[in-house]
Amino acid sequence: MRFVCGFCVLALWSVPAAAEDITIDDLQGVTIHTTNTYVGRFRNDLGEAPGGFTTHGAIKIGPGAAINTKITRNTWADTPRGRKTGSLTRTGKGEIGKPRETSSPGSVLWMIEGDTLISLRVYEVGGSTMRIKFAKSGDGLTCTVDAPVMREVGAGATTDTSAMAGGGKVKVLSAKQTASNCRVTRD
Repeated sequence: MRFVCGFCVLALWSVPAAAEDITIDDLQGVTIHTTNTYVGRFRNDLGEAPGGFTTHGAIKIGPGAAINTKITRNTWADTPRGRKTGSLTRTGKGEIGKPRETSSPGSVLWMIEGDTLISLRVYEVGGSTMRIKFAKSGDGLTCTVDAPVMREVGAGATTDTSAMAGGGKVKVLSAKQTASNCRVTRD
């Protein structure tokens, strides 16, 4: 398996020191629920439009370093023909610390660094990084999430499978994260 990630070095280099480390043992049997909302400008075969998307994730850990993900992306675009919407769900199985190919062009690597679970995702062009930062509390774990869309320098706009009807490719010309939410449940 080949894992190429030009932005991974930068993403790892900028991780701040953790207050209290989280281990795979701490995450056994948990499901991490994330929501991230973005606005931006997008282009597909039909043209360019302002729009946005929200991702909803369910990330299950265990047994051991096993990780199972279900991420749904709900999109909208304000086109000259009115607002268009779409939805795309991706599921994946892997192991924390081991890169894997994804069903669409690209790769993903999940890892733990300090108090943060990190996902580095490479698309056909560009990528994203998700950082889920944990804190231990009397009730278990709490979390926050940040997941910016990354541009691949010199390669153009981030390109991925479109969630709109008809599929195809979408180019993310710009995307700004406007909201996020994270919570942890135990199975």
